Amino acid sequence: MSENLKKNKEMQIWKPTYCWYGKVFGTVFILLGISFFVLNIILKPYMRKINPELTPWLNNAQKSDGKNA
Repeated sequence: MSENLKKNKEMQIWKPTYCWYGKVFGTVFILLGISFFVLNIILKPYMRKINPELTPWLNNAQKSDGKNA
């Protein structure tokens, strides 16, 4: 049993470290963020308009009045 484990460790060429995982996950996270903002800019004309009555927290006229309800 222990001979097989030693043989497997010898056959293992490369093992990722925590630093490698951090770089990979950081790169993926950054690329996802950039792609989100780029797609948001590209697809802006195709987004539907939402009525302010449905979303009062997005209503700019109400924000400028200073009313909180």
